[in-house]
Amino acid sequence: MSYRVINEVLDSVVAGIEFIPTIIQENTTISTNKEEISDPYTRTSLLPAETNTLTIGPSGWDEFQGLYQIDLFFPSTDGVKGSNFMVDEIIKAFPKGSLITQEGINVRIVNYWREPSIESDNLYQTPVIIRWDSFIQRP
Repeated sequence: MSYRVINEVLDSVVAGIEFIPTIIQENTTISTNKEEISDPYTRTSLLPAETNTLTIGPSGWDEFQGLYQIDLFFPSTDGVKGSNFMVDEIIKAFPKGSLITQEGINVRIVNYWREPSIESDNLYQTPVIIRWDSFIQRP
């Protein structure tokens, strides 16, 4: 199984982005109390899709694919300028067609896009989606 490596590969790219707000992993609880939110933060989530069998046999190849969601959270009072700046930086860090390799696994960036932002009474959330795939030989 290679989801751990795929997640680590994508997380390492985000961690290397200059000015990226503090990164938390998916399923991490953070206070959304209006008085406590003062600094922006980033949450990453790996969203795997169905794995495709490319070749048969015990040592055949599988295609892993899915989405990687990067949520930017800014206090609502900050406006959209910081969020839009970070979206541009994220997109620059994940060029289409690029390969990122770790532990012998190549993760290819297929596409990316920005989702509409969601505003609550104290947070402005902007999702950025990265579509990825990886061709991995079965052990």
